[in-house]
Amino acid sequence: MFDRYDVTDSLKTFTRQKKQGGQAPVAYHVTDIAKVGMKCQLSHTKTKSELTAYLAEKLLEKAHQEQKHLVVAWGSECLATHQNVVHVGSSHEEADIKLVLHALAASCSGATTVHVYSPDMDVLVLLLRRYPELCQDTSFVTGVGQNHRIIELGAIYSALGDKKTAALPSFHALSGADVTGSFSGNGKISCWKVFNNASEKTLTGLSSPGHIRSAI
Repeated sequence: MFDRYDVTDSLKTFTRQKKQGGQAPVAYHVTDIAKVGMKCQLSHTKTKSELTAYLAEKLLEKAHQEQKHLVVAWGSECLATHQNVVHVGSSHEEADIKLVLHALAASCSGATTVHVYSPDMDVLVLLLRRYPELCQDTSFVTGVGQNHRIIELGAIYSALGDKKTAALPSFHALSGADVTGSFSGNGKISCWKVFNNASEKTLTGLSSPGHIRSAI
């Protein structure tokens, strides 16, 4: 799953532009992996978009050669080697959301085991929120290189319960995620202690963001 890089009016786009410090990025047309520094290649969103399309094409070619089942999503496209996946196509910018979408699709198709690989806490939070719709044996796999950690979602969901799990995305956003701020002087652990003892009314408000004000 690859992010989209052609969304002009998004927080991530403005963040990238700010990091460039006013220096205009250089766009490269991707026909093969060029001998250009990675920092230069990834400085322009057009190059990133072409690079994800190139990698998706090569991954599908390799999977066909080895007769393996593979689904690849990039931009607003989604293709697979073994079935029609038009129903899971998505125009969402974040690969995080696409991972959850495909995990749900696999579960609905009868999968009995689903492993979702990601280094991002956001994905774990979103998966837990949707756990009732996923197959029971769904795990979140995170880590770098050979150092992987497998986190079984079922045990966490059972420990938290449905109300706290439903409120997790709002809690994560309010206490600090990769695209949000947080309460000054209060880290995740401090916020978690408050969340863990929250009233049912507060949890209901957090699970329905439109009603947060009245719940608090």
